[in-house]
Amino acid sequence: MTIRLPQRNILDGILRLFGKRRAIVMPREVIGESGHYSTIVARKESFFTALFRTRNRKLPDGLVYMEDFYESVKLP
Repeated sequence: MTIRLPQRNILDGILRLFGKRRAIVMPREVIGESGHYSTIVARKESFFTALFRTRNRKLPDGLVYMEDFYESVKLP
């Protein structure tokens, strides 16, 4: 299974200036139903949702903070 991650952009930098973090949304319909040769395309949550959420709040199911996900999949 391949997971395609969104790239960081200028809006992520603006959120970082405000001390906020942006989350990645994993599509629910493909989690658990995917095979070996499937590709999952993750998408970013809305900029305004991330901006108005309280800092470091626990996320609902299916969302992961971008920085945490990037650190967990680092290649050697």
